Amino acid sequence: MGMVFQSFNLFGHLTVIENIMLSAHAFGLGVCRIESSSDICGEFGIPENHVVYGAVGLGWPADEEVKNNA
Repeated sequence: MGMVFQSFNLFGHLTVIENIMLSAHAFGLGVCRIESSSDICGEFGIPENHVVYGAVGLGWPADEEVKNNA
């Protein structure tokens, strides 16, 4: 689980999730939007009384070496 706190270099016409997905794609990560976040709440220990507005899965394929883009 990760968090992004950034107020610069964002596209104002995109949502937060779209900005995260675009940035991840620029680094060569695979990205997918998780539409039904209620399915993953239990897996991450998110309490039932919390509202999840969106979720994104990102990463490299399991058979691919991790790239160092730093």
